[in-house]
Amino acid sequence: MSEKMSGYGVGWVCAMAVIFSLCSVKSARADSVVFSNLGSPISFSTSTGWEIIPGANVATQFTPSSDVAVSQIDVGIGNITGLPAGISNGVNFAVYTNVSGSPGSVFGSFPELTSFMDFGSGQCAGLACTVQTLKPVGSLALQGGVPYWLVASAGGTGTDAVWNASNILDGGVKINQGGGPWMDSVDNFGGAFDVVGSVSDSGSGGSPVPEPPGALLLAVGFCALCAIKVRKTIFNHA
Repeated sequence: MSEKMSGYGVGWVCAMAVIFSLCSVKSARADSVVFSNLGSPISFSTSTGWEIIPGANVATQFTPSSDVAVSQIDVGIGNITGLPAGISNGVNFAVYTNVSGSPGSVFGSFPELTSFMDFGSGQCAGLACTVQTLKPVGSLALQGGVPYWLVASAGGTGTDAVWNASNILDGGVKINQGGGPWMDSVDNFGGAFDVVGSVSDSGSGGSPVPEPPGALLLAVGFCALCAIKVRKTIFNHA
């Protein structure tokens, strides 16, 4: 009986060790910011930006610092003050590939934004400016060191909104009118946003899968050794 109870005790300790190690895995997967032109605390221009209306698309280039599975993108976006009630004012954002220094094809999309603050000083009334959070439709894995474009376009025929300009001079802004070619903007202030997600150092550009932490490997090894010890003890007393 004592040998049997000893085996249960070892199993309990082993289980706790694995649970603790799995908590370490979860911690290792915490989201990180891989691109941001929002500043710290979050800030952007409340007096300048790019107007988003039907037929006019605005793109800002960005390069993630690491391979990342995107969990969200935060953008500074505002209504044109005084827009009549009942007018559809949705804005669509999408991540595009980079082809010859311009947006290529859609790489990832987000649900349409349909509710946000009026453009102006009220967007930054507190300690930090208010941003709207975009959650990707499906998985969105970006490769570190590779340029992409975040593109804003009108979601409705009555859309009249403003993508706030970043306070950081970062260039890489393109304008598209009526489906024509992408043209360079005369201003070098990109739209304000950040990119957040689970980071990988694999360099593969695929979905990040973090390496198991040392604690988990030790726990597995400990369990294996304990199983051998318990099995050997029970066998010898059979």
